Amino acid sequence: MTNYKLPKGVQDTLVKECYAKNKVTEKLRRAFSSYGYNEIAPPAIEYMDLFTEGSKGVSVKELFKFTDNDGSILALRPDFTLPIARIVATKLSEELPVKLCYFGNCFKMNEKEYSYREFYQAGAELIGSDSLYADYEIITLAIKCLLNSGLKDFQIDIGNVGYVKGILSDLKLESEAEEEIITVIGKKNMLGLKEIAKKYKIPATHLELLNQLPLTFGDREILLKAEKKALNSISKEALERLISLDKLLCENGYGKYVTYDLGLINSISYYSGIVFKGISVHFGSPLLSGGRYDNLLAGFGKDLPAIGFAVGMEHLMLALNYAGLLDCGDEKEIFVGYKKGSEKKAFEICYDYRKKGINASLLFEQNIKNMKKLKSSNPTGEYLYVEQDKAEKIL
Repeated sequence: MTNYKLPKGVQDTLVKECYAKNKVTEKLRRAFSSYGYNEIAPPAIEYMDLFTEGSKGVSVKELFKFTDNDGSILALRPDFTLPIARIVATKLSEELPVKLCYFGNCFKMNEKEYSYREFYQAGAELIGSDSLYADYEIITLAIKCLLNSGLKDFQIDIGNVGYVKGILSDLKLESEAEEEIITVIGKKNMLGLKEIAKKYKIPATHLELLNQLPLTFGDREILLKAEKKALNSISKEALERLISLDKLLCENGYGKYVTYDLGLINSISYYSGIVFKGISVHFGSPLLSGGRYDNLLAGFGKDLPAIGFAVGMEHLMLALNYAGLLDCGDEKEIFVGYKKGSEKKAFEICYDYRKKGINASLLFEQNIKNMKKLKSSNPTGEYLYVEQDKAEKIL
């Protein structure tokens, strides 16, 4: 067999990495459970239309697509939000508010070098409340997840897409033009914004505010300053929501974890209000991201407000690793090998260790030479060699 290489954007998760991933997953599961979020498991395969119909922020080019036996086009999920929206709208909408969490792989046809095409996400969705306290709960849960993982040096950057949409609402642009402007702002491409301003003849007052967005980040003071310059009620309401959220976070001891960025616009177009991302000094890309998507479930026949976030497990594990906080399972472990005929004693030794809560791995028939070789490749483990009724420690 010669085709042993992996496709671009996927990777094997080996023993220590798998151990570490399971440990972090369990810590996040405890965080979700402590807030009353129940786990759900949507299928990895859905009809492609779920992700592409309407304005859902998913490009057909990003999907892994294939054909069913009846000719229908299927796709692997690129995220969990749309499948969960489908489930809540069709099966759980009588149980509001719905608080769900999830764990699993997602798939995107990402052509960028060193980007993942298969990646593992953990996340939470709160559906059925448009309350400020729902925003507060989701953001504090995101903080709890990062703290539970062991990470200390991180912050949650918070924005509100309503602020930018308020600026654009005065311009009476077509939706495609608005999306074009929002895209360049999201990428902080101010040269691109300059060209678009000429193209759509954006007035100087509005262009000044848009140009300031990449520099409009920091603590509560930037919100208060922006509120004084707000051009209309849409932008003003977005800022008031952020100011009220900041007050809640600070009053309850979370202020040290948050900053504000009025130029923060998550790439997915269904976000409608508060948006946020978790970043760390230990890694250059966001560890988590999310926001409010109050208009998404209406596409499934249920007009319900919603907010949620997803943790990128690969990014979180890399941040923990760079910070020296990743648990790769280096606790005490016993390896027991034996000479043929000494099976019973070797099994008894393993059994006794396991009763004490110590991991004991039976290596079956071995010789001293092999045991020493194994010890040299894993010096943290303790190796025993059993011959007849005697157990010799390999040094």
